[in-house]
Amino acid sequence: MKNKTESVTPERRQFFLQATAASIGTAIASLPLSSNAQTQDSFVLATVQLSVKPGKMDALCKEVFETALKDTRRFEGLISLEVYAEQGADTLLLIEKWKSKTHHEKYREWRKTSGFGTIVGPYVTGPSAVRYFDPRPE
Repeated sequence: MKNKTESVTPERRQFFLQATAASIGTAIASLPLSSNAQTQDSFVLATVQLSVKPGKMDALCKEVFETALKDTRRFEGLISLEVYAEQGADTLLLIEKWKSKTHHEKYREWRKTSGFGTIVGPYVTGPSAVRYFDPRPE
């Protein structure tokens, strides 16, 4: 029977040492990439900021988002979605990771035609502010 340590390459040994000593990010960066490896998945980060009417935050989250975000999470191209409430303000920030800007734009168009604006309208002070961000190497 082979000794398990015999199959550990110097690169793997370095990986495990760095993973335990520093951080997994540093360890992964030390691994050699194969010639066809991708260094960055393709995606776009969309932020959607909503100004909520005073006193409507809890109702918006419970009565609207509880159902609406389930539909969003099922939409083609969505990778992840997080919702944050600004401390001391009536502002919600949705951080959405999409496969592409086109996927997000299709989603936004669907929301416009689905009547969602009429549903969310009583809770917000105006239209949402949308911004797009591309990943950058560190």
